[in-house]
Amino acid sequence: MLTNNLLIKRLSYLEKIDLAIKHYEKIFNCRIPNVSGWEIGDDYKNFIFSYFDYRKFGSYNPIDYVYSYDLTNKITTKLINKFGGKNTNRLLITPNNTISLVNVTNFIAKICKNKVGLLLPCYFSIPNLFINRNILFYEVPMLRINTQYNLPITQIEHQNIKTLILTNPIFSTGTYFSNEDKNYLKEYLAKGNYIIADESLAAPGKELIRILGQYENFVSIYSPHKFIHLNAFKFSCVVYNKIFEDFFDQWNDVYSGSLNVTNLQAINHYISLNYEQTLKIFYEYTENKRMQLLDLLYQYPQFSTDINALGDYQTVYNYKIPYEIGNDILFIKNLIKNTQSVFYPGCLHGFQKEHGFVFRVNLLSYSKEVQVALLKILDYLSKL
Repeated sequence: MLTNNLLIKRLSYLEKIDLAIKHYEKIFNCRIPNVSGWEIGDDYKNFIFSYFDYRKFGSYNPIDYVYSYDLTNKITTKLINKFGGKNTNRLLITPNNTISLVNVTNFIAKICKNKVGLLLPCYFSIPNLFINRNILFYEVPMLRINTQYNLPITQIEHQNIKTLILTNPIFSTGTYFSNEDKNYLKEYLAKGNYIIADESLAAPGKELIRILGQYENFVSIYSPHKFIHLNAFKFSCVVYNKIFEDFFDQWNDVYSGSLNVTNLQAINHYISLNYEQTLKIFYEYTENKRMQLLDLLYQYPQFSTDINALGDYQTVYNYKIPYEIGNDILFIKNLIKNTQSVFYPGCLHGFQKEHGFVFRVNLLSYSKEVQVALLKILDYLSKL
């Protein structure tokens, strides 16, 4: 069928994995735990709701339109300040991160589409949005040396990249750029190049806008509730220099439109003290689970991980296992058949051969069941 040629390879592969899971759940008559999926465990849900009540953050008229530019300067200034922005920054609120990425892709297509470099790994939507808009881009894998991610500066310079698309933190790892790399990014912007930063999963205080926001050619995306996994109660925003304010406001009418009531409530929550309290609980929960996971990984020296990770995901690496098998659905089926467990391979999240064989563990679903599943997976992979 013609439509098959228009499908997204990553999502089609995810569907194959999910079909394999359902197939073996029927055979084994039990649930197949996915250690790297998006599900949030009941423990975390109960934990977070003991501190967070979404009903307290405003009741709004559900009839009238509310657009990003309808928000008061007081609110937008509070948001920009909390992200670490400057007085020259302006802000576009959107209903979710996908819409923010659509608006930013339009910005790239209109303003800075020359020599675009996409740092990998990254969120899968970004390359697909670029392809859809016929934006030519170079894939530029991050370097991982001695467990530290580093900018591939030589490749950026050699290919004369003029617009750099990056994810902060490094996607699916919870790790951040070194001070040396931050200094390079300053120099890169000072030369007149553009940086587009997806910081939607950045831990508060770790945003690059705090050190790069003064540059006119720095654009960034935020969605602070995604970081703590309040996935149906959130807002997203694009922060940019004031010279682009009319551009984003007008094109947002084409690519987004008005805001939802939950977006407005989420804004109120983010600038309230309760967000800080909820964030503290999130850190306590994820760090406790991370320590449990690190204790388990210590028993398998052939695997490595990011010791300095922060947030919901912990990524596991093995440089002896062939990277390519992650793309093979037969490997995934054999994994499920032999372990009654599964993970999503790192190739689905933009990890490259340079990063080794990779998969991530979702700490917000890390239960006894998931821990047992991970043990089976590590044992199985160790014998390959």
